[in-house]
This record gives sequence, structure tokens and C-alpha cells, in this order.
Amino acid sequence: MTVLPVGTRRRMMRNPRGWIAAGFGAGFSPIAPGTVGSIVAILPWWLWMHDLAPRDYAAVQILACVVGVGPPRRSSR
Repeated sequence: MTVLPVGTRRRMMRNPRGWIAAGFGAGFSPIAPGTVGSIVAILPWWLWMHDLAPRDYAAVQILACVVGVGPPRRSSR
């Protein structure tokens, strides 16, 4: 596992694209960043999305994919 230097993490967290790319900071967890990121991703579903109609749920998932792919690609440059 590669750990980003503190300066890089700070620079990413100054920009909203960096927030999204890092899962609002969950990706910087020193222990099990993938697990922490998964928990952060499950919470909104559990709290707000589990009662959505299938069509609305699909629309939210497509939007999340679009929002989740662009910022990490741009913030890594």
C-alpha cells in the first residue's frame, strides 16, 4: 500500500475535487483505507437511499459514477 506524503494530502483536501477523490478524507485513513471508504459509502445508502424507487436509485448511481470518476482523474494531475 502506498501512503501519500502529508503535503500531498493537504493539497488534495484544499480542493473540492480532492475531497471527492479521497472519499471526504476516508481514503487517508492510516489503517484500512479501503474499509473506511466502504463504510463512508454505505452510510448515505443506509440513511437515505434504501427506500428509493429502482428508477431513482439507478439515476443516483449513474450520477455518483460520473461525479466519482472525474474528480480523482483531475486531482491526480
